[in-house]
Amino acid sequence: MNTKIYKRVLFLADHLMAAAEEENQKKFDDYYSQLQALCEEHEASEKDHPVQWETLADFTEDLVLAVTLYKKALVKAQEINDKDFCSSIAYSIASLQVESVSYTHLRAHET
Repeated sequence: MNTKIYKRVLFLADHLMAAAEEENQKKFDDYYSQLQALCEEHEASEKDHPVQWETLADFTEDLVLAVTLYKKALVKAQEINDKDFCSSIAYSIASLQVESVSYTHLRAHET
């Protein structure tokens, strides 16, 4: 992965974490938008890398969208045959799917 892009993704991830801890939605949304733009800018180019998409998915609040982004990251990890990324991303997908099923199950019992 391009070092400059990796440092930018890391910078944005650090700032997203800080904004989340501060419960500052405006800052969070701004950094999220920057990360999303970075991913979209490099998509289907030689600078495209699963870490960008995995990081975007990590900070995506919508579970369905997060799974979609993780799946995109997984395809990219498979394309470069990176087993570590594949494992990490597949685990995140599975965790979100379990969380989604649990949430749906709880909601069904509330009514």
